[in-house]
Amino acid sequence: MVHTLCLVSLLLGHLRHTHVWISFGPFLERIFASPAQHQIHQSRAPRHVDKNFAQFFSFLDGMLGTLYVTGPRSH
Repeated sequence: MVHTLCLVSLLLGHLRHTHVWISFGPFLERIFASPAQHQIHQSRAPRHVDKNFAQFFSFLDGMLGTLYVTGPRSH
């Protein structure tokens, strides 16, 4: 179980820094940070400024008011 979580974390960490748009959908993205959310964090669009700081758990952004939930075409 621990090895699986480490593998998933490593894979998502690498995907987070690519241009591959992978959204976890509106429900899961309120809990876990997706690669698409990291792209929003790096975006220069005014609506994306100061959004999605969390590395793994996006509910922290939700608590701080910095969460931007993505969708299939939010970028």
